[in-house]
Amino acid sequence: IDMTAPVVTNPATEGTKIAMTAPVVMKANGGSKQTMEFILPAEFDSMKKIPKPTNPAVYLKEVPASTGAVYRFSGWVDEKKAKKLTSDFIEQINDDGAKISENEGSKKSLLWQYHPPFTVPFLRRNEIWIELDKAQVTALKKKYEKIGVTASS
Repeated sequence: IDMTAPVVTNPATEGTKIAMTAPVVMKANGGSKQTMEFILPAEFDSMKKIPKPTNPAVYLKEVPASTGAVYRFSGWVDEKKAKKLTSDFIEQINDDGAKISENEGSKKSLLWQYHPPFTVPFLRRNEIWIELDKAQVTALKKKYEKIGVTASS
């Protein structure tokens, strides 16, 4: 899906077309406020190549590389469902040997959504992503290597 992003490279133009990417990252900011993040296509591989936003509410942020665990699910998701699934996922990560507190896991979690709102629920792809540190990743790799499952990195 193409979208016209609220960015400008030449003030005489209406903006620069940027291909819509997936996932869209949703973050709860307390109360009814949410932040929506878009992951830019690969050709924008440096901050210098990204067109400047024209809307002051839109800003650019470079996110460092990190490693995490992902729980994939389908259907509609709201903040309440995301919190419940995140909590269940944190419990599973702990059961698998990578110790992470509920508080830490919640703070390091993101909701990734891959489809537009008009997609029928059973076709919607969503993921809960939780950032893990090296010790947590090592613990998970050890457990799953014992049973013959290899982790992708």
